[in-house]
Amino acid sequence: MASDPITGSLDFNRILQPRRWYLLQAQWARDTFQEGLASLLYGKQQEQPGTPLPANFPFRAALIAANYTALEDITGANADELVRAVGLSGRDAATVIAAAPQPPSMVPKTF
Repeated sequence: MASDPITGSLDFNRILQPRRWYLLQAQWARDTFQEGLASLLYGKQQEQPGTPLPANFPFRAALIAANYTALEDITGANADELVRAVGLSGRDAATVIAAAPQPPSMVPKTF
């Protein structure tokens, strides 16, 4: 598990979609005052295929404002990330995570 002051505690094994990788890289660039790079990476994120957030998705407007525009952007996120990047409370972040698709287990099944 990677951890640093910018990204917090992110489990990079749970970044299963290119959209999410571009989103996290763009957030890092923004947080380190590299606005041009952040803009480029947010553009790359939006070029990737994704499932738009449903109209009734919890905190949809706040998520979209923070560039979480597809379910794939949220899948694998943790509460710390959503509090930092979106400005949600811990309780609201938990609501979003509960509504998001869960990433597949990375643990192989045994037979």
